[in-house]
Amino acid sequence: EFAGLVATHFEQASRLAEAAEWHGYAGQQARLGYAPAIASDHFKKALQLLPQDRAQERELQKQQLAWQEGLGETLGAQACFSEALEACTAMRNLAQQLCNPVAEARAWNGMAFLHERRGDNRSSVQCAEHAEALAGQESEAGRAERVRALHFKGWAFYRLGDALAVLALGDRTLKLCADHGDRRGTATSFKLLGVANLQLGHYLEADRFFEQGLVHFQELGDRRNAAAMWSNRGESARACGDYQTAAKLYEQALTIARQIGHCESELIYLTNLAGVCVELGQFQQAEADLRKVISQTPGTNSCALSELCTSLSLACLGQGKFSEAAETAQRAITLAQESESALYLGGAWRALGRTGAKILKFPTPPNGAATASDLPKPEPACCFAES
Repeated sequence: EFAGLVATHFEQASRLAEAAEWHGYAGQQARLGYAPAIASDHFKKALQLLPQDRAQERELQKQQLAWQEGLGETLGAQACFSEALEACTAMRNLAQQLCNPVAEARAWNGMAFLHERRGDNRSSVQCAEHAEALAGQESEAGRAERVRALHFKGWAFYRLGDALAVLALGDRTLKLCADHGDRRGTATSFKLLGVANLQLGHYLEADRFFEQGLVHFQELGDRRNAAAMWSNRGESARACGDYQTAAKLYEQALTIARQIGHCESELIYLTNLAGVCVELGQFQQAEADLRKVISQTPGTNSCALSELCTSLSLACLGQGKFSEAAETAQRAITLAQESESALYLGGAWRALGRTGAKILKFPTPPNGAATASDLPKPEPACCFAES
């Protein structure tokens, strides 16, 4: 726990190579201790302080590889996706210089995750396929990265609405992991099979997969993925209309995400919780939470931004803010189209249809903000048909 202090002393003594090494140790320690912001600061220091005249030494390149990997992961946890992609690209280039296909596959897998989080699902699939090909060259040494690549590909296909492809990938990875006693991979396969069943409307089956995954991740001490499973169980409860239970499950996920400083997950779980608040008629609370998430979401799109805008549209609608509801539903449609996310596109069209129906029913909105002549007039029947 004194690695950061040791690094500072070496830095003040102008012994930069040693300072860089100890900042690297401190970064790994913080990374394992679920302190991503502290970890990324140390990894950045390690990379900055490394003397340029020694940067091409093979042993130091191996250290840089680990630092760039840690930097990419911890920046991603903070939702700093563009910076994280730069770190993964640097890692990939170093892996190529070191002729290390497994490390290169890990870098491509990192990029697959980040592209999916940015709502660029096609790029995520392409990166996962690069990782799969590289890992396949190394047989046993590359097995774990090959499984991860298949998982990332499955997650991107889930966003694209191809539930059958996700089921096939989940079944495939479950067998691969069972054959090699890979419990973490098995748990992630349960997650894939769960979301595919959720999308197909098999809610109880989905929840059984999420329960199995949760037990595995808890036994492994993997708090980030345990939180994801709590949230996924919230999704199955929400799909069944059990909104009170869903809210409690999302809050459990949120608590863990905040404890481990995983901002990226926190934003997703807060979006889910706000969606349940809408269903419970807690429109003002939902609007406040959703606007908070929007203010903290980087870039122009993300894996959850279309769903977020749909929920925000309904929260505004519930308060009689018809103009804002229509505008936000239109934005949700555009975002879903950009990311080719059939998963969210139908919901966005339905929100627009509900807004159009309210505008027809109430020529003067309850809050008196605008008259019908001032508002866009989406045709409800057309919107619902499109949905």
